[in-house]
This record gives sequence, structure tokens and C-alpha cells, in this order.
Amino acid sequence: MMHWRITRRMYGTRKQLDVDRVLEIQTRSFLLAPHTIYRRWFRSVECVGCNVADWGISKPFPDILEAQRPDGPFALHLSGGVDSSVLAKLYDSPDAHYFTGTVAGGNPAEWLAAQRFVADAGLTGTHHHVCVEPEDALRIANEMLPTMLEPHMDGAAVLSYACSREAKRLGLDTVLAGDNVHAFSDFCSWGPGETLTMVVWKTIEPAEMLGLAVQLPFAVPALVEWGVNTLTKQQRANKHFLRTYAEIIGVPPATAWRRNAGWQGHYDWVKGDVATAMRDTIKASPFKDIVGWDERQSARGLFRKYSLVLWLEANE
Repeated sequence: MMHWRITRRMYGTRKQLDVDRVLEIQTRSFLLAPHTIYRRWFRSVECVGCNVADWGISKPFPDILEAQRPDGPFALHLSGGVDSSVLAKLYDSPDAHYFTGTVAGGNPAEWLAAQRFVADAGLTGTHHHVCVEPEDALRIANEMLPTMLEPHMDGAAVLSYACSREAKRLGLDTVLAGDNVHAFSDFCSWGPGETLTMVVWKTIEPAEMLGLAVQLPFAVPALVEWGVNTLTKQQRANKHFLRTYAEIIGVPPATAWRRNAGWQGHYDWVKGDVATAMRDTIKASPFKDIVGWDERQSARGLFRKYSLVLWLEANE
């Protein structure tokens, strides 16, 4: 397995908050590199050890994916969508452990889709259902969010942490995920470069906090560059190229062509007493006005303001 990693380097001075960017990050869930929520504090994203010229491959696709096949036991975050399912099918072995996270009493769509895929594809790895109680999700958020390098706006990080935590409990030391596939197969509106500054940290930071290594096969820059320069607009649309490839390698059509439904269930823990506790924390915070507190909040909006408040209270 070829080992490489994505890193962030922060530079400048973290002194003056940019209120406009504090509001922008809540709306878009990310800020384009090099910007942060501070006027003079910046971010650069770098890939270490990802020179594919040293990997002994003959063509970018699918060789770059195949070169990252794990050598031993590993964890893979499996959502039941085409991205992670392609990796599961490529890397399947009795040493594989697939983790799908949901919230108790919440939307089970991802677990049901992933469960069906594992059965229909005849995978030989072990599939784990990590079902988190809302109170445990809040404990994870309280532990994780203040210590992240930057304020994090994606609630999926909580379930990502829970899945990686279970992987560690089982003795696994490497986590894989299908993050960043959009950058080479279906361009996001903010472009392939900035994707690295948003999507991948929901997997990388929680796993690294737990002392685990992280591998994101689709995020290799050479693969992104190949997609940009090779795939047509039609091939990129709705991940058409990847879905076609998925069927070729044996991913069942129901999974390969499953409609993109966005994150499902990742804010299901933001309800009831948990949501009340989050609101009370925000309203008592000196950063209440800076994050633009409003009682009328969706679960996602409440999570983002809560994440900002926890981070600012710990880092300002």
C-alpha cells in the first residue's frame, strides 16, 4: 500500500476575526483557500508522499486506486454510495472492516443501503453498524470540535469519529474513505483545488485525533489532475464515469447508480435535550452575537453555530 497524507499548514497571526467570513463559513460550510475566519491567518493544503511516479503505475486510472490497496487489516467508512462502494469492491478481503455510522432513532438510509451493497456484492470483509446515541454524539462533539485545527462545519465528522473510534477499539490502525471523488469525477462549483480544504477533514482529523492513519484514495492530486484533463463534461456529470466503472468491477447496479442524496442522518442527534443544551451553550457564550445567533435554526445550522462557539471559546 502506498502511504501518503494531506496536511494543512496555518500561517500568519490569529488575532482579528473576520465577521463576514464567520457568517460565510456557516452558509457555505467552508472557506476557499487560503482564507480562514481571521483576517491575517491563512491556510495552505499540501500532499506529502504522493508522487505517483514512484508508485510503479502505467496509467492514472484505475492504477492509482489499485496501488493504494491495503496490505493488511483496515477500516473503510462505507456510506452505501458509489464512492466508498468502489473502494470496498476494489479492496475487499477477509481483512477488510466496513463501518457505517447512524444515530439511534434517526434516518437509517445509509445503513440500509450499505447493508444491501455488502450482501449483493458478496463482500468477504466484516460490516459494522456503529449506532450512536444522541448524548454520545454530543460528548464526541464537545471533545472533538474545540481541538480541531479550524472550526468544522460538517456534522458528518461526529459519526466519522464514532466509526474511527470503533475501528481503533477493534485494533485497526488505518482508516480509508471515499472522500474527494467529486474533485476528479464531478466538479463542485468551488473547483477541484478547494475541495481539499472542505470535504476531507471530516475523516482526517477525527481519525488522526485517535492516533489512526488515514488514506483517501480518490484525493491523490495526480488522479484529480487526470480527471480534470481527461474526462468529458458528460463523463463527469453525476459521477457518470465512476458509476460506469463501478459496474465494470462488480458493484451492483442498485449501488452504482444510487441517486446522490447528500448526507443523511448526520444531524439526527441534534434534537430534544441535546439541541436544548447546544442552544443554551450558544446563548451563554460571549461569541453569541459574532456567530449570528437566531432561535430559528435547522439542526445543521445549530450544529454549525455550536461548533464555532466551542472552537472560539477554546482558541480565542
